[in-house]
Amino acid sequence: MTILVLVLLLGACNTAEPAGSTAPAVTRTSSHEAATASSESGPPAPEATTTTVARSTTTVAATTTDAATQGDSACLVGTWELDEESFLALIEGAAGEASPDDVEVFPSGGIYQMTAAADGMWTAERIDWGFVAYLGDNDEITVILNGTDTGTWAIDGDDLVTTVDRSDVVTSITSVVAGGEVDLGPDALPPGFETEAIASGSARFGCTDEKLSVGDEQLRTVWIHI
Repeated sequence: MTILVLVLLLGACNTAEPAGSTAPAVTRTSSHEAATASSESGPPAPEATTTTVARSTTTVAATTTDAATQGDSACLVGTWELDEESFLALIEGAAGEASPDDVEVFPSGGIYQMTAAADGMWTAERIDWGFVAYLGDNDEITVILNGTDTGTWAIDGDDLVTTVDRSDVVTSITSVVAGGEVDLGPDALPPGFETEAIASGSARFGCTDEKLSVGDEQLRTVWIHI
C-alpha cells in the first residue's frame, strides 16, 4: 500500500507545470464582494442622508418658532396695529353681560397703533379711533379717542408686564337723540364698555413675526405687525 501511494504522488508531481511557465489566473469572487462591487459601480443611491438632514433642519426651525411664541422679548419689539375685530368682540361681550339690552358694537374707523421699543418703553397712538355701539332698540353712542398712551414693558417668564400713562388721551362720547348728535362727555360710557387695549398689570403673551396676543383665552387682545 505504501509503494502504491508513493507512485501516485510521483505521478502527480510529473504533471505539474514546467518551471518558468505561468498558469492562467483564476479569479474567485465571493457573493459579498460581488454585491459590494455592483453597489459601487451601479447608479448613485438615493441621497437618504440629505433628506434626513433637511427634516432635522425643519424640526429645529419649528422648535425655534414655538419658543418665540412663549415670552420672547425680541419678537415683541416693533410696531403693531390693533386687530379691531377681535377687540370689539371683547367689548361687545363684556358690555352685553353688563347690560339688560342687546348690545352691538361696530368699528367707526381711525388708527390704533402701538410701538414697543427695545429699551422697554412703548407708545400707543390713536387717531380718530373708536366704535359705534347700539344699545337696545333706540340708543346709539359713538366713542372716539385721540392721543398717545405711553408706558413701560418688561418680560417676566411668559408674562408681559406693562405700565400705562393715558394723560394725553382725549375721549369723545356722543349719542344720537331725535336725529341729532349730543355730546355726553368723556365719562359717559355705559357699564362694561372698555376702550383700552393696553392696561397696567401683568398678562400672558405670545408673539411671532406677524402677530402679538396679550391675555388669556377669555380676554385676549390681538395685534398685527406692520
